[in-house]
Amino acid sequence: MCSVRTMYRILEAQGAVAERRQVARSRSFAAPELLATGPNQVWSLDISKLRAASKLTYFYLYVVMDIFSRPHVSNDNPFTETMFKTIKYMPTFPDRFGSVQEARSFMSKFVKWCNEEHRHSGLEYYTPDDVHTGSHVEKKKNRDSVLAEVYLRNPIRFVNGSPSASLAPEAVWINKPKMEERG
Repeated sequence: MCSVRTMYRILEAQGAVAERRQVARSRSFAAPELLATGPNQVWSLDISKLRAASKLTYFYLYVVMDIFSRPHVSNDNPFTETMFKTIKYMPTFPDRFGSVQEARSFMSKFVKWCNEEHRHSGLEYYTPDDVHTGSHVEKKKNRDSVLAEVYLRNPIRFVNGSPSASLAPEAVWINKPKMEERG
């Protein structure tokens, strides 16, 4: 005779303790590695909640976007998460929306501003529309001519020589593979 715990210790020492039920095993999976080198190649989807006037009532904001126009972020769903953060930290973002129409109106104005006016640091301060349409290439030439003029006026300001404007990234990744994995 012995206690239940003592019996388990004896069985464990003999290698006789094992799970006998069929238990679901967690499967490991590789995160998808997605590359966009141009518009309309990789799309991102996410959902966020917008608070309504009544407590515990929300409007659901569904966002689908082309990742080629919002690069250089990484987390859960990086592109849409960045957009949600931008929206919710805007000074004009209301604490609550009185109606779904009010939420739609606000979002329509925000999307237009974000795509056509807001210059994103991850896009070298071009707008998503500039990158999506390719007009950022011409705008880079204009920036370069302005920088060249500024350099000629006062070259001593530029210790590394004549400056040049950057072009938006040519490729955007979701879960970029590490260098050692790519060989």
